[in-house]
Amino acid sequence: MKFFTTLSALVGVGLVHGQGNMVPAPASNNKLSSKPSVQRDIANLTFYTVGFHPKAPILRFESTLVIPKPSPDAGPNGDVQAIWPGLQTDTLLQNVVTSVGGGPHEWYLLPFYCCHPAGNLTSQIRIYPGDLLTNSYIWDTPNNKWLDTWALTPGAEGSKAGLKAFHGGLTFDQTTASKEQQPAIVPKPYDNPVLAIELQGLGTWDFGAVQWQNIIMVANTTDTDWCTKVTTDNPMKMITSPPVVRTEGNITTCYISKLTHLTSNPPHFFLNMESRPKVAEILAHTSYPDTIWNLTPTQRGQLPVAATRGGPFKIDWEVHGKGDIKLVWIMGLGSHKSSWQRQTLSFGHDEGDKYSSLIFDNRGMGKSDKPLMRYSTSEMAKDVLELVDHLGWTKERQLHIS
Repeated sequence: MKFFTTLSALVGVGLVHGQGNMVPAPASNNKLSSKPSVQRDIANLTFYTVGFHPKAPILRFESTLVIPKPSPDAGPNGDVQAIWPGLQTDTLLQNVVTSVGGGPHEWYLLPFYCCHPAGNLTSQIRIYPGDLLTNSYIWDTPNNKWLDTWALTPGAEGSKAGLKAFHGGLTFDQTTASKEQQPAIVPKPYDNPVLAIELQGLGTWDFGAVQWQNIIMVANTTDTDWCTKVTTDNPMKMITSPPVVRTEGNITTCYISKLTHLTSNPPHFFLNMESRPKVAEILAHTSYPDTIWNLTPTQRGQLPVAATRGGPFKIDWEVHGKGDIKLVWIMGLGSHKSSWQRQTLSFGHDEGDKYSSLIFDNRGMGKSDKPLMRYSTSEMAKDVLELVDHLGWTKERQLHIS
């Protein structure tokens, strides 16, 4: 396989074959002969997957996983816990986050393929709770190969441990995972993207909620129902933002901004305001303390703006870093400045000697005032100009939109 270090920004789930890097336990009671041998022979193999089934080739699949807290279990032999995004038909390509391979209470990244045969694609890498792991797959259709890339941004715990941001990838040939198949087959194009929690042996789902962000799936089809019909293969409680789907020509793109595996309780989907968890339930959740990172700003304050435009009212702001290059991160409607924490950590702390990053809560959000008046983006833009003028950031400005 050809390895490379260029990350392409891209962006996926059904019948799951199993993480093949774990040593199969002796004969289990699993008698479902239709399952691959690697799955039949693993004791207590359990999956909690979220499924999308376009019934057409996947061209591109991306997701960002927020690495959860590790299991409180010390990790006895046979205790296997894994989380992974993958692509499958009659073979499986997966970037696995696994509890196996080091000490107790630890997570490792291990790109993998399955299942005839199964094996590691790279050496495993230690990662930490709160890290953001973006996994991308893109189909090189002329060569019938897959570009598998990953990029990790450390969270507060990873940064404290000395972990630096990294990325990497490889090209993958599906026949690698099918050459021992009997009778011999020609692997079908991947048509089933997977977001999975996998447990083996004594492994249990005791590590809290698992959150996925910015899920993008591109399929060679004009059908859109597969994007809006979420399926699971085991009872669990989850919450997801409404899917957004778009078709251009023969290509359909599906986007979900956030999807969270909550618990292994009976299925409960929160798809509207009335059925979402109460504030008290969210605050009491075990993962809540890690949702907003504790990043200390270089400067902070509350600036009165719009004195002649219906105000004044205060805009809450922070500057991270002391570098000469000034960056202003403008959040979209309906979100807080803390949503820029990934960029704030990278530009305002890891490279804080080069950049100064300004983040702020728009009027009506977070710690800023919430005036009872008509809001408009043009007025909010004027708030930003007053803020950067207040900071003395008056040099020539460039506007970048993403």
